[in-house]
Amino acid sequence: EAGRRVLERGGNIVDAAVAVSFALGVVEPEASGIGGDGQAVLYLTGMAEPTVVEYKDQTPMRATLDNPKIFRNGRLVGDGAVAANIPGVVAGLEHLYKRYGSGRVTWAELIEPAIRYADDGFILDDSLPSSLAEGRQYLKKYSEAERVYLPGGRLPKAGDRFVNKDYAETLRVIARDGADAFYRGTLARRIAADMEANGGIITYEDLAQYHA
Repeated sequence: EAGRRVLERGGNIVDAAVAVSFALGVVEPEASGIGGDGQAVLYLTGMAEPTVVEYKDQTPMRATLDNPKIFRNGRLVGDGAVAANIPGVVAGLEHLYKRYGSGRVTWAELIEPAIRYADDGFILDDSLPSSLAEGRQYLKKYSEAERVYLPGGRLPKAGDRFVNKDYAETLRVIARDGADAFYRGTLARRIAADMEANGGIITYEDLAQYHA
């Protein structure tokens, strides 16, 4: 629906894909989102051949084998702040928008549906509740994850309205200030501070050097 509305406004397929990606980050957070990464293969009218935009994640500079923080019981840590990589989605989507978008739809307009879904909520089917049930033990280890994804301490169920107002606020900053906010601005500083406070190893410098 987010993509269809963009096309109705005169946007092209790239604009629509950007809007859909941001919307999916809200409605299927177990599989999508601005903390992730990806690639886009484009073969648009007028191109002599296809091209690829890569916005894969990167390991932080301090994720070296001589850093004991990345190990737990002799194995690489698989969850928590220290396991996170530098995300690429926001940089990749902005690159696609600026380089291949139609120019007829604004960046903020592409993110608006995602903000609305996060702010007002959306009605769940079985997908997210089943994923949350499967990963409940990990969510309960981290107070913020538990607060967002197990609201009121209970597992959401199909038919519930799921709201994520914190995510809406983050998306508003990205809509207003672009990817720069996420990698070099206010959000980057908050991410880096949170990483330092919670044992993560992504630094402000890690974020600032990222590009699609």
